[in-house]
Amino acid sequence: MILSDLIGVLLAWRTGRPILIVEDEPLIAWHLAELMNGGAKALSARTCKRAVELAETENLSAAVLDHGCGGAAQTRMLCMKLAKRQVPYMFYTGCNELDEPHRPILVVRKPANSFVLLGAVTQLLLTSRILPRPTHTHNVRQSAVVEV
Repeated sequence: MILSDLIGVLLAWRTGRPILIVEDEPLIAWHLAELMNGGAKALSARTCKRAVELAETENLSAAVLDHGCGGAAQTRMLCMKLAKRQVPYMFYTGCNELDEPHRPILVVRKPANSFVLLGAVTQLLLTSRILPRPTHTHNVRQSAVVEV
């Protein structure tokens, strides 16, 4: 099984709920949407304002955010909305510094190849609190920022 098959299975398992892609560069947004086509519908937003609207109305499985798609206040508001709705999110960004309120989260630095992006989304879905809890637990410590 290759990585794209794995994410397709995971996304299908998540009942086909869409993944929100927040990206202001159309080509990057298209690329991310194409990567998700293995098992989930991708919803794209070019602004944080539109992303907040989608986060309020859609039953999302996850979100991939570009930190540069709005000011710090708009990004913080979007992250708070996603967290309130228990939507796991990660950043795919060229920004070197993230505001402290966005930690701990998964960060993939631009540019990254498809396998790195699919692996990060898979990790996001697997570690999401939305997934059913295992019958046994392990002591896992999450670091402040995981960079892939």
